[in-house]
Amino acid sequence: MCWLDSGVHRIDVFGVSASRTLLHWVYQNNTLSAREDLGGYLISAPAAVVWTSTLNGTVNVIDVFARNANNSISDREFYKGVWSPWSSLGGVNFSSGPSVASDGPNDIEMVAKGSDNQIYMLLFRNSIWESWFSIGGVNFSSAPTIASFGFNYWEVFARGSDNALYIECTLGRIQGVPGLLRVIGPIWGQAAWKTMQWLAGKHGVDVDSSQLQTQVGIA
Repeated sequence: MCWLDSGVHRIDVFGVSASRTLLHWVYQNNTLSAREDLGGYLISAPAAVVWTSTLNGTVNVIDVFARNANNSISDREFYKGVWSPWSSLGGVNFSSGPSVASDGPNDIEMVAKGSDNQIYMLLFRNSIWESWFSIGGVNFSSAPTIASFGFNYWEVFARGSDNALYIECTLGRIQGVPGLLRVIGPIWGQAAWKTMQWLAGKHGVDVDSSQLQTQVGIA
């Protein structure tokens, strides 16, 4: 299940039914809508993003992605009140569901792990899907997560086969820096806590250490 803040006091919630179809609810004006079945056949949890299209006026658009029965990534889009049919975005043979973000108008960034333990990325630029590419570097043992921290800035997080945390970011792509940033590892216990401290400080987040350590179960 996933949810996103779609603006104008609206939250969209997505889940997977027992028959593997995509389910959708809208929470708006303190009211939860009836369940909407959007079909498809999902073998991963959905990932959704709201992004701004400026091609025909300024419109907030919702895209929902998931791994399908062919182990490729499928997409369904909500534009001006209408859901598009499901479409395949192809790619390699994936072993994880997607993670998605938007770092600006008309842009989407998506990542997923392939069956070869590499992480692949797909960019949507000026409302056109580009080609999948590997971010390379190491073999990965977790699904990736992507987040955007501002205009034209994103970061991808994943665990390597050495249990270290790796990060790929916009800066490396722009400046042509090869490889990934190996932050710290292995990422459990105190190492996990140090990683969280580093990330929180990097993005200016004030962390209550005693509360967070209790929440994540780190002594």
